[in-house]
This record gives sequence, structure tokens and C-alpha cells, in this order.
Amino acid sequence: MLITGFIDLMQATERGTLSGITQPYHLVQNKLTKSISNKLKKGLRKGVYAGVIGPSYETFAEIKLLQSLKASAVGMSTVPEMICAKGLGIDYAGISLITNVWDPRHKPSHKEVLEQAKKANEKLNVLVLKIVNEV
Repeated sequence: MLITGFIDLMQATERGTLSGITQPYHLVQNKLTKSISNKLKKGLRKGVYAGVIGPSYETFAEIKLLQSLKASAVGMSTVPEMICAKGLGIDYAGISLITNVWDPRHKPSHKEVLEQAKKANEKLNVLVLKIVNEV
């Protein structure tokens, strides 16, 4: 998933409030992200990434909260790196490998998530090489 915005829920609290919830998600609109989006339209999903402190699998109540905040995916990394890159003035793109989906009828196992990551790794490698060669 090409990250088009992010929600920073990794800061535990800021003056007693959840800082990521009290502000809209941060848009990721930069030269590299736009270039990737334009060149790789087919098969590349886009969405808002919610960064949380982990490691854990989210409860369905947490998933409903994240969906109400317009999050497309959730994970434990990427947000600090994007914040740092932006602060340093580096053009960046966030790409997230999705290893399990939100489905109330299915509870993911760690083994299943690792298997999905392994399967998707080849596609991710091809995508990254295509980005590096084309951008």
C-alpha cells in the first residue's frame, strides 16, 4: 500500500490527550509519492497508515476506532521514519506490506502473518526495483 497519509498514535499522550486522535491525519503529498502513484497505477493500493505502539494484534474495538479515523492499515513502524524524513527535508515515500486484513470472522495467527509476508516479499522487491529504476 502506498501511504497517502498517516495517523501518529505512537505518542502515548500529549497533555493528557491522544495527540493522533485530536488532529486529522497527516497527508503525504510529495514529489516521490506523486511520481510513484502516477507511474504504478495498476495493482498499487493507496491509503492512510495508522502507527501504533506494539507489538500486538489489534482488538476489534481498536479496529473500529481506527476505521472511524479513516485508517486503511495499521502497523508499528514507518510513521517515525516518515516524520524524520519530512523534518530533514528528504523526499520520501511510505510503502506498507499488508500481511493480514480486518475481518471479524477471522483471527490472524502469527504464523499466517509470517507466511503472508514471505509471499508478498517477492512482489515488494519487484515494486521497489521498479520504483528505483523508474523514478
